[in-house]
Amino acid sequence: MFAESPEDPNQARDTAAVLLNPVWKARFGSDEAWELEMSPYARIDARDKAARYVDLRVASLEFRERSQMFRVGFDNVFWGVAESNHLVDIINQVDPRADVELEAKLGQPMVSYTRFLDSYGRVEVFWLPYFRPRPGIGEKGRQRLEVIPESQQTHGLGRLLRSDDWAVRWSGQIASADVGLYFFKGVGREPDFSRSTEGDYHATRQLGMTLQLPQGSMLWKLEALRRSGQGRTFNAYVAGGEYTIARPSGDLGLLLEWSQDFRDGSAPPSRFARSLFGGVRYRVSESGDGEILFGVLHDLRHNTRSYKVEFSRRLSDHVKLGLVARKFVAPADSPFAALRRDANVQMTLSWSF
Repeated sequence: MFAESPEDPNQARDTAAVLLNPVWKARFGSDEAWELEMSPYARIDARDKAARYVDLRVASLEFRERSQMFRVGFDNVFWGVAESNHLVDIINQVDPRADVELEAKLGQPMVSYTRFLDSYGRVEVFWLPYFRPRPGIGEKGRQRLEVIPESQQTHGLGRLLRSDDWAVRWSGQIASADVGLYFFKGVGREPDFSRSTEGDYHATRQLGMTLQLPQGSMLWKLEALRRSGQGRTFNAYVAGGEYTIARPSGDLGLLLEWSQDFRDGSAPPSRFARSLFGGVRYRVSESGDGEILFGVLHDLRHNTRSYKVEFSRRLSDHVKLGLVARKFVAPADSPFAALRRDANVQMTLSWSF
C-alpha cells in the first residue's frame, strides 16, 4: 500500500502480489554425502505484467566428502556482512521486482568447488557459464528508477547469456577476525543506462574483502572492493558496526555505518556514494523470535534519505508475519527522485511446511 499517488501517471496507485517461494532439501546416499536443494520462486502481481514471473532461486545438487564439496545448478551466494549495503556481492544478479533495496537475488547457474583447509579456512572456486541481465519493472510498477522497454521485460526464467565468468574466494579467521578475500572476472551485474534504455553491461574485474571483528559487546564490520572495467577503476567500502546491549527481555542493537563510493560519472550512479546509516534493532527474548528494526540512510552526495521500519514475528512453527514500511526523501534533481512519492507499507505472511 502506497501513501501517495505515483510520480509517473502510468504507474498504478496501489498493488497486491502473491508470492510462492518454498524451500525443499533432501539428503541421500552413504553417510548422506549428497544433498538436493530446491527453492523455486513465483510472483503474480495484480498490476505490473513484468512482475509476473517464475525463477529458480536455488536448484542445486551438492556432494560433500571429507574436506571438499562440489555443487552444481542454480544457486545463491551471499558474502556481505554490513547491514545497509552489501556491496561485495557480485555472483548473483539482483531482482528489483522483488525488492527495491536490491537484496533479492536471481538464481545463478554455476559449478562450485570448496576445499576446507582445517585451521586455514576454506577456498571456493566458482565457474559461472551464463550471465543473467537485470530484469526491469514495468510501466505500472512502483519503486522503479528507470523505464525499461516492454521488449526487454523478462518472463519465466528470463534470458541466460553465455559469459564464462569465474571467481575465487578464501575465507577464514585471522586472530579473532572473520575475513573473506575474493577475485571476480566476468560481466558486471550493474547495467549502464547512459547510452541505452536497454542497459549495457561491461567486462569487469573486481577485488573484494569482508571483515567482522568482535570486541566485547561491539561487532565491527567492513566490506571493500576495487572494480575495473565499468568506467574508470574505482574503490568503494562500507564500514561500521553494531553495539549490543543484552537484557533478559531482549537484545538492543545500535547500528552505525559509513559508505563511500569513489566512482565518477563514467560508472552507473550508486545509492551509497557518500552515505551514513544509523539504526536501532531490538530482538525479543521469546519463542516468537520477534524483531524490530528502525534505520535511516542519508546519501550526502545526492541529499537523499531513506527511512525504514521492519518487523517480523513467528506466529507459530509454520507461520511468520512480516511488516516493512519505507519512506524516501529526495530533491527533484536527484537521480533517485522517482522514489520520493513511493512511501509504502508492505505486509507478508509466510507459511513453511
